[in-house]
Amino acid sequence: MIARVMLAVSLVVLIASSRATADDLTVAGVVNDAAGKPVAGAELASYWQREGESMKAYNGVTTDAQGHFSIKLNYYNRPVGVMALDKDRKTGGVFSVDAKSASQPIVVKLEPLVRVKGDFFCKEMNFKPSWTNVYIMTQGDARFIGDSSEKASFSFLLPPGKYKFWGYGTDITNIKQDLTVPADQPILDMKTIAAPATEIAKHKGKAPPILNISDARGVKKDVTLADYKGKWVLVDFFTHWCGPCVARSIPNLIEMYDLHKDHRDKFEILAVHVQYAKDFAEYDDKIKDAKKRYWGDKELPFPLLLDATEKTIKSFGIHAFPTTILIDPDGNLVGEVTEEFLEKKLPPIPVSVRVPRALDHMLPFGVQDMPMDKAMEFLTRMTQIDIHFDDAGLRDAGISRGEMLKLQLSGSLTLRSWLNLLLEGTGLTFNIDDKGIVITTKNPKAPAPELSSIQKSCAERIGGMLKEKKDFSFKDKTLEDVCQFLEQATGENFVLDPAARKAGTLSPTAKISGSSKATPLQDGLQSLLDPAGLTFVIRDEVVFIKPKPKVSP
Repeated sequence: MIARVMLAVSLVVLIASSRATADDLTVAGVVNDAAGKPVAGAELASYWQREGESMKAYNGVTTDAQGHFSIKLNYYNRPVGVMALDKDRKTGGVFSVDAKSASQPIVVKLEPLVRVKGDFFCKEMNFKPSWTNVYIMTQGDARFIGDSSEKASFSFLLPPGKYKFWGYGTDITNIKQDLTVPADQPILDMKTIAAPATEIAKHKGKAPPILNISDARGVKKDVTLADYKGKWVLVDFFTHWCGPCVARSIPNLIEMYDLHKDHRDKFEILAVHVQYAKDFAEYDDKIKDAKKRYWGDKELPFPLLLDATEKTIKSFGIHAFPTTILIDPDGNLVGEVTEEFLEKKLPPIPVSVRVPRALDHMLPFGVQDMPMDKAMEFLTRMTQIDIHFDDAGLRDAGISRGEMLKLQLSGSLTLRSWLNLLLEGTGLTFNIDDKGIVITTKNPKAPAPELSSIQKSCAERIGGMLKEKKDFSFKDKTLEDVCQFLEQATGENFVLDPAARKAGTLSPTAKISGSSKATPLQDGLQSLLDPAGLTFVIRDEVVFIKPKPKVSP
C-alpha cells in the first residue's frame, strides 16, 4: 500500500471510479506584499508539495503585473485552502474559501515564510518509519500542503498562522494536532514526533489478529488465516467506495493471481471487504459499477471475505484503504506490503508474458502537461514494467526524452491507451522488446495497430453514452471547463488532442458557447464544436476532441 500512496501523493492522482461531483469555484483577487503593494508573478494553488528546499504548486496560477489573479477550484461542498507564494519563495499567504465566500474579492497579504521541520520516531518499538507523509490543513480542514519522505522527516515553507498537522506512515498511526507557526522566527523545529506503532507493526513476526468473517465466497465461512500455513497469504482490506482499491489494488491482484496460476500451491490471496455492506446482496449492488468497469464484469478469482462489522478494522488497526498485509508460510505477519513484495517470493514470469498482459491492465493515473521521461518513469513504477527509450532513434529524430507532453487527463485507462495518448503528436510509438516496453520512432509505413478487446468494449460503451440525451448550456466557457463538465455528467474522459495543442491549433483556454436540450449528446456536442472548427472521435478509451480536417480547395 505504501508504494501506491507515495505514487498517488507524487502525482496527485485522481481516480475515475471515485469521482465525486464537484462544482467549480472561480476565485479572484489580488496579492499584496506586507506594505500593501501588488506582487507580480506570485503563484497560487490549492495543493503544494515540498520540492528540495522549495515548494512546488500543482495546477497553479500566477498573478499579473498588477498582482491580480483568478483561480478555478474544485469544490466538493467543503472549504478549499489556497496558498500564495512569491516567485522567490520568500513570502506567502493562505486563505480558505467556500461557495458563499467565493464571489467576494480576495486580498492576500504575503508575510515572511517559516520553515517547518521535524521527523518521526516510534519509541515504543524503537524504529524509524520507512516512509511518512505530512499534510497541512487550514483550521477548517482544507488540505493544501503535502510532504512525503523516505527518511521519516519533513521540511516545508509555511506562512505564519494557525493550522492543523496530520502525519502518518509505514507502521505508525495517524498523528493529528494543532500547529501554530509564529511570525517572529524563520524556522519552527517540531523536533522528533513520537509516533505510536500500528497494530500491524505490533504483530510483525507473530500470529496476526483474528479476522471477523460475516460471510465468504470461494472458501468456507469459518476460514482462518491459520488454515493457510505453508503458503504465503496476501490479505487485501478494501471497500467498494475506495477508488484506489477498485481501480488499482484489486485489478493488480487479479492480474498477479492469473499470471501465477501455476504457482497457486505457494500462495493465496484473500480480499476482505470491511464494514460498509451488511451482506453480499448489498455488496453486489454497491460494487457492480466498479466490477463492470475495472474487473471485466467478472467475479474475483480468489476468495472474497465479508465483515459487516467494525471488528476487523479495529483488531488490525486499519485507518486507510487499501491496506494490504502479508502472512508468511509459518503463519506469522510480515507486515504491510504491496503485491510486488509477494511476487518476488514467487517464480518469475517471463517478460514476453508479462508485457502483453500489462498493456491491457487498467491504470488510474493523472497527468497535467508533464515531461515525457517523468511520465514514463511514473508508469514504470505503477506497472513494474521496464519502460525505456530508444535513445539512438530519438537522437536521430531530434526528440528529447524531456519533451513536454501536452496531455491533461485524470482517469483509469489501459496502459496501451495511456501510452498512445501520451505519445500523441511526438512522432513516437512503443514496441515490446526483451527488457519490457521501448519508446521509439514511428515507422510511417507500419499499419495502424488493431484495437484490443478492452478498447473495443470501451468504444461501444462510450458510443452508447453519446447516444443518450444530455442537456447542457455553455456561455463563454473554456474548452477545459466543457470537458470537465462532460466528464462529471457522463463518467467518461474527454481529451483535447495533444498534437493540436502542441502545434498551437487547439487551446484548453479557448472560449466556446452553445446549448443542447433533449438531444443525443453526440449531436449536441458536434453542434457545440462546429463554430470552433472542431470535431470528436472515440479512441483509446476516451472522447478525443480535435480540429476538423482541412478540406483541399
